[in-house]
Amino acid sequence: MQSLLPNYVNYINSAQNSFKIMQEATVLIFVINTLSKEYRKFLSFEEHIAEICDIQAICASIENMLLTANNLGLGSLWIGDIFFVYPELKHWLNKKGEIIAYIALLGYADEKLVVRPRKDFDKIVQ
Repeated sequence: MQSLLPNYVNYINSAQNSFKIMQEATVLIFVINTLSKEYRKFLSFEEHIAEICDIQAICASIENMLLTANNLGLGSLWIGDIFFVYPELKHWLNKKGEIIAYIALLGYADEKLVVRPRKDFDKIVQ
């Protein structure tokens, strides 16, 4: 496994846990930006802005998918630590030069979710 983030190897356990969860998921959705440039390519200012706009649109669409899945009674998970296995994922998906934006998992939860404590809205938003 060759990480794109060698200085962040302490996060590899998270990626390994994500991989385990991926193996158990009923549905894997790979979201790929087919307009994206190769991740190591230097981008012009205009290309960089276009990349940011594409990522914003992709993230909004994933969030909408996961919210809809939740409304249908499905469990969902958004996997973002894919860059620890990025070359392997690109090879497995037979993709060249495109950025795999995120992986979304859908399925029926095998455990009851515990609602996490949330910060008071007024204390985090101005």
